[in-house]
Formats: sequence, structure tokens, C-alpha cells
Amino acid sequence: MAAISLQIETLELLPSTNTYLKERAQRGELSPGWVARALRQTQGRGRGERVWESAKEESLTVSYWLDLAAHHLELPQTQRLPLLVGLALWRVAARRLERLGLEARRDELGLKWPNDLWLGEGKLAGILCELVRQPQGQWGVVAGVGLNLGGQPKDLGRGRHKATWEAHWGDKWLPEEALVSLGEELYRLLERLAEGEWSLLAKEWYSHSLHRERWVHLHTAPWVKEGGSTLSWGDREELVGAGGASGPVGLCRGLGEWGELLLEGEGGEIEAYTLGDLYLK
Repeated sequence: MAAISLQIETLELLPSTNTYLKERAQRGELSPGWVARALRQTQGRGRGERVWESAKEESLTVSYWLDLAAHHLELPQTQRLPLLVGLALWRVAARRLERLGLEARRDELGLKWPNDLWLGEGKLAGILCELVRQPQGQWGVVAGVGLNLGGQPKDLGRGRHKATWEAHWGDKWLPEEALVSLGEELYRLLERLAEGEWSLLAKEWYSHSLHRERWVHLHTAPWVKEGGSTLSWGDREELVGAGGASGPVGLCRGLGEWGELLLEGEGGEIEAYTLGDLYLK
């Protein structure tokens, strides 16, 4: 497979890197490997109604253009991409810790299904993948990433916390370096996906999961648009008590063929659940 090089476009100010790339893709203006980074983002979108804002040098707000034909991917494979981006994030963060001599503390990094990277008790990075059709009918995906590099941790309310790399590790990880490392790792994983290695990648993702072999609760939350859900995990009795009729509680058993969350019920049955994080337009 021919290598695809990153083509990085840096803009001083954008409402949203995802929106910017989507609009360019819909006009047929993007080539494989295109990346848009905003030094400051004011209306970045996360799941549901969340907004991801950024300040210069404190975070990396970036969107990668993934041309399906160039990466030898079929349309159904796009369901797996939020997880693949998350795995790429975990890998580059873990390698950074190795260079710092902190390899033994890699388990402080954890993946939350389907599209978050956590550090300790807070969210370090979020992912939003959106499917886009180009003028000639070709498909691609805009993979947006927000990574908290600098600044201070923050309580975001509703049980959510923001973690930052520098505050946790005392390490200044430059956005430019993180952008390139993440893009190169993502392209390597896309090659493996195209070569039929999903089952190995899914096992690797699950090995870094925050909720591996834990009781989890899929439930609707106030900030989620109609039809959406979110995930919590912890003690079974507490989750069952909080669950009620709003969603299933089960023991997490891994990822399904297309990235679904596999939950084992009290009777031993395995059910697959999918959250809609890939938006069609």
C-alpha cells in the first residue's frame, strides 16, 4: 500500500475543524492525507450537545481527512474508525510516557467506549468521526480530535472532569508534535484495518479499556440528543440501582465485529450495543 503523507493546514481561528473539513470535502477540495488544525477553536463539537473549545498551546484541535478509497477501506469499515482513532491516541500517549521513563504508569491511560481517552479520573481527549460524501460520490471520514495538553484540570459538572497532560505528568507535549505522531500512527492502523486485522486491533483496544470485565450501564443523559446514550461503569449493585428502565446493565466482554460494546447479562447472554457516533451527511 502506497504511503500517504500528512498535508497540514494550520488556521489561526476556526469555529470547528470538523465543519471546515466537511465543507471542503463536499466541494471536492481535499486530497488524501489532508489535516486541518485550529490554533483556537470556538465551536468544536463533541457528542450530543457538547462543545469543545480550545486555546492556543493548551490543546490540540485537529481533524484528519480519511479518504476511504485511498486507505483501501469499504464503507462498512467506517463504523470501526472512532475506536481506531482512540487506539492511535492511546499508542502515541503511551510512547510519550516511554520516552519520559514512565512506561510503568501507562495503565493511568484508559479508553472509554466508543470515543474517549481518559487520564486518571478525567477525560484527556475526545473523538468525533463524521462520514462525508464527495461530489463524485466517493466517501470519506473526517476524524476530529480534541486533546488537552496544557492548562489545568477542570470539573465540568455532571460528573465529568477534564484532565490535562502537562498538569498530570509535568511534561510539555507540543501540539505540533502530537499532531504528526497521531496522524502517522492512525495511518499505520488504517493499513492494518484494510489488511483484515480488525480482530487483533479490537483485542488491543479492549486491553486498554477502562471498563474491561467491569459492570457497565448504558443510559440516556440530559446532554445527549434523542436516541443517544452514554456509558458509566463501576459496582454492579450501584449501577443496577441507577439504571432503572433507562438502559441495560451488563458485564463488559469486549468489542463486536463492527465495534459494538458486548455486554453479558445476568443470565449469561451476550448482547451487542451500538452508539451512533458516526454522523451521515
